[in-house]
Amino acid sequence: MPDARHKQGGFSIIELSIFLAVSGLLLLIAFAGTTTTIATIRFKDSVNTVQSRLQQQYNDILSGVNPRSGNEACVASQVTSGSQAPGRSDCLLLGKIVTFQKDKNDFREYYVVGSEPASLASGLSADQILAAYKPTVVTSSGVEDFEIPWGATVYGTCRNPNAATNACPASPRAVDSYLLLRSPLSGEIKAYTFQSNNLSGGAGAAIAPSSGPDYPNLAVPGASLTAANICLRSADITNQFALLQVGGTTSDGQSGISAQYDITAAQACNGL
Repeated sequence: MPDARHKQGGFSIIELSIFLAVSGLLLLIAFAGTTTTIATIRFKDSVNTVQSRLQQQYNDILSGVNPRSGNEACVASQVTSGSQAPGRSDCLLLGKIVTFQKDKNDFREYYVVGSEPASLASGLSADQILAAYKPTVVTSSGVEDFEIPWGATVYGTCRNPNAATNACPASPRAVDSYLLLRSPLSGEIKAYTFQSNNLSGGAGAAIAPSSGPDYPNLAVPGASLTAANICLRSADITNQFALLQVGGTTSDGQSGISAQYDITAAQACNGL
């Protein structure tokens, strides 16, 4: 009769199958959780990078880098094609403009110059002074394309969102340009959000302060203080959304460009 003390132990086929199935399930759950975490980290990096890039525009303006290639001339208070000898031009660096499009994963950045007016009336607002310098986009040089990292895209935009909830108005109006102009007199930086002209032309693409809600009327004091939401969407299946709010105020400088994560896209931008 066999001695029970020498009986060999082990797992049956059924027990081993159950063990492998449970282990595989746990690994799958862990992998899925890790993938979602990585996607979230990447998307937050996308948003933070865009926020930093927009804030960098302030530094570019304050540093006074001249983007002109020498193919632009200031004549009769207008920036036109032509050339002027060094030291003979009255073209001034006024600011920068950033343009963006829905479902695109990049931004385009241009410098803005102006021509010093012959005279300025007293009592003008900062907006009126900037309008007198006739802001003009330089499209022949200094143009940069900035790619949003990790494949995130612009989901949509809206102008004048609710200050408390960031919700778009009932009849939202899309924007595609963020403009920063620095007053040559006071050094004050003004922010504008609006729907731009076509900037694909040659040198001398003007920023026309047209009437109507799509454009910043530079002649009206306070017209610049209109915020806008720029919503971003992640590139992966997690379908995350975040918004950057710009243009509401310039009193805080770079910190006035804020980011908000985990938003409801329909509330913040409506996919415009």
